[in-house]
Amino acid sequence: AMGTSVTNMMLAISISNIPPFARIVRSAVLTIKNEEYIEAARAIGASDKRIILKHILPNCMAPIIVQATLSIAGSILAIASLSFIGLGISPPTPEWGSMVSTGRQYFRAAWWVCAFPGFAIMLTILSLNLLGDGRTEEGGRHMEENKQHKTALPETEPIPSAQAPEALLDIRGLRVEYHTDEDVVYAVNGLDLTIGKGESLGLV
Repeated sequence: AMGTSVTNMMLAISISNIPPFARIVRSAVLTIKNEEYIEAARAIGASDKRIILKHILPNCMAPIIVQATLSIAGSILAIASLSFIGLGISPPTPEWGSMVSTGRQYFRAAWWVCAFPGFAIMLTILSLNLLGDGRTEEGGRHMEENKQHKTALPETEPIPSAQAPEALLDIRGLRVEYHTDEDVVYAVNGLDLTIGKGESLGLV
């Protein structure tokens, strides 16, 4: 009813690809929001807007980019297939699938008429798939490097202990850090603590 124009084909293919992207984004957000660096950002007073734009959204981009490359490749193949069987974009609008379909009748005399559009489809889809695989590997290496990343902190001079002989707990240089994709967030850095016998400690 809507016809076989390029715009209608783009709308139909785009709408059919919305559910996979929605599932991927939802899964990524549910995973990322429970990470420790998100809790650390909330603990230091970061707003919801800053957490979404600075931490959650950038970390969701990797799976979205991978899915986009695969979806574009699938869309190209779907449009070419529909055009090949006469349900897609009709001549004289140039389209690889219709070129292959039209060139079939000249295959014996001029095989390249349908072979070259087929090669173009194959190379384009292969390139997009390789791009998606490369982006996946790059994201995996980046996450692994963040886990192994160690930031050298300036050495602090030792603080003489004022504890009594009956001290029950003596902590020097306590540090708690969370690794993100961009930097290291320190929840506690260089904390010195001494608790003697009969003393109480309150954490807020």
